Amino acid sequence: LGMKFHMDGVLFEMTHLEGMGATADRFLVQCHFGPLVMDQIADALQQALVLNLDMARSGSGVLGIDESLNHLVYSCFVSLHGATSENISEALRDLARLAHEWRAVYSVTLH
Repeated sequence: LGMKFHMDGVLFEMTHLEGMGATADRFLVQCHFGPLVMDQIADALQQALVLNLDMARSGSGVLGIDESLNHLVYSCFVSLHGATSENISEALRDLARLAHEWRAVYSVTLH
């Protein structure tokens, strides 16, 4: 089960992965930070790797590249246990804010 939607001008994808036990309790959230700008790609990728290390230490998620769109994408698993519309909406708004901060630094222009 999956869906795509925009929140505050940011593309999100949410996918519930089939599985048993602990995996049945999670869904994948992907937040599209935006396209990689070729004249800033080295700086952007270096910063993404620095952020990935911090995220790996905290277990919060990872940054990667969606090659089909050339987008930098933040991905994380979210548990359905204890999830409410309020805390999911707040987390998505926080991710959208981070995406906007990234775009401001790396001059992302979306078409």
